[in-house]
Amino acid sequence: MSEQLIRWLQIAAKKDACPTIPEEWAAGASKVLTDNQESQPALDCGTPSGRVLQSCEFPCPKSDPAHCPIEDGDPRVKEIKIKDSNPKDSIGVRKVGYSCLPTPVLAECGVAMLEGAHKYGRHNYRVVGVKAGVYYDAVVCRHLGAWWEGEDIDKESGMSHITKAITSLMVLRDAMIRGKMVDDRPPSTLGYITALNEKAAKIIDEYPEPKDAYTIRHQPGDDYQP
Repeated sequence: MSEQLIRWLQIAAKKDACPTIPEEWAAGASKVLTDNQESQPALDCGTPSGRVLQSCEFPCPKSDPAHCPIEDGDPRVKEIKIKDSNPKDSIGVRKVGYSCLPTPVLAECGVAMLEGAHKYGRHNYRVVGVKAGVYYDAVVCRHLGAWWEGEDIDKESGMSHITKAITSLMVLRDAMIRGKMVDDRPPSTLGYITALNEKAAKIIDEYPEPKDAYTIRHQPGDDYQP
């Protein structure tokens, strides 16, 4: 367990020092600490790392465990040995970082994928396949294009155009992984980005102090006139 987690477990278990902690939390924290005694560093009630309180006379707000005025040399603290880390921590950090993914965005994608599941059948793309060109149009031209022109919400689904673009790319990538993408991309044109970047760099050098851009903040959107 991490030092921060153990700090909170020790505070939660110390009900007399932290009366705002519910009884069931204190009981649960005590059990976890008892089951993991060998891996516990000594962190309790905001004391310095490497020390644990023998007793605490100060009420510790659960939102601020460092509130307790414990100083080095205080007779109520004792030195104990601290282990560096739980071995599971070093193993866990070398695996897929699902905790790095933003949960609200994943939830939005789940709703967007649910819409597709009801309209076309869940995971239909894994069986019938998808065309690269169709998803390129959906992502770049439809959703990102509309969003860039100031339309935040997809009128058909009521969801963000960005969310719809992300889910389209998720489907496309899944089809690629499973060999279900029909590759209808045009014959490749190689090297054009490098050549055009060089031209862009010359323009930037020629005009080192460009005028400020006009953005959506300067003027509300206008309806398209065909």
